[in-house]
Amino acid sequence: MNVRFESPDARMLARVIHLTHRFGCSYTWLETGRRDGVYVSVVELEGQKPAVTRLARQIEKLIAIDGETES
Repeated sequence: MNVRFESPDARMLARVIHLTHRFGCSYTWLETGRRDGVYVSVVELEGQKPAVTRLARQIEKLIAIDGETES
């Protein structure tokens, strides 16, 4: 499963990687870059389907919280 997210905080990718390991999943590929002051990242996740699904939901929540605190 690929997950794409944007954040002005460069540490967000580290948070996602940490969550990946906490959920017992792994990442097989990632790409990140900075455009207009925002970091855009794409991470390919692997693991048991239920764990990857929960991980993707948790990443969405993390990004939503990041967006709320940015405003």
